[in-house]
Amino acid sequence: MSRLSAYLSDHLARNYFSLTKLFSRNQNKTIEAFAIERKVDRVKQLLREGELTLSEISYRLGYSNVQHLSKQFRL
Repeated sequence: MSRLSAYLSDHLARNYFSLTKLFSRNQNKTIEAFAIERKVDRVKQLLREGELTLSEISYRLGYSNVQHLSKQFRL
């Protein structure tokens, strides 16, 4: 279980399996895939604004390093 799924499960008072099943059925993707898409969208927005380096964006959005962020773009 990812940290995100655990957090949502705790705060929405639903067990992990029912929460992920419900989300996947309605969104046709996992919670984790949805979160990655949102983060990648935010990275793109920050890059367009041009005020931060890729390293700064990576740090701000919680990626362990720039390589991990770059890998998310390829998924």
